[in-house]
Amino acid sequence: MADSLLALVLEGKKTGTCSAKKLFDYDDEPLPKEKEYSIIPDGKSQPKAVIQTITVDEIAFCDVPADFAYLEGEDDRSLAQWRYVHLNYFQEVFHTYGLTFTEKEILYCETFRVCYRA
Repeated sequence: MADSLLALVLEGKKTGTCSAKKLFDYDDEPLPKEKEYSIIPDGKSQPKAVIQTITVDEIAFCDVPADFAYLEGEDDRSLAQWRYVHLNYFQEVFHTYGLTFTEKEILYCETFRVCYRA
């Protein structure tokens, strides 16, 4: 999955991403912050791009707008497809932590720009 998402970033189709706020209590990842830079690796953990976060909004899963789903750049870019894929993804990840994902969960919805391509 990392390589396919990286390809979308490098093509300019993917300029948004999201993460579940609750999961930051369970791992050592830093909270997303505006203006910060991140390295995007490929599927072999090799750095392939540097991005800068532009915006970070806290939005309930059920309230994510269609324009954000489009920015994620995946599949047909529709809100319906985004909800289907992300609901399954978050349910699976929450389950690994012994949690239940609901559509009221808060997500960090980030927009970003690519600053460097390897």
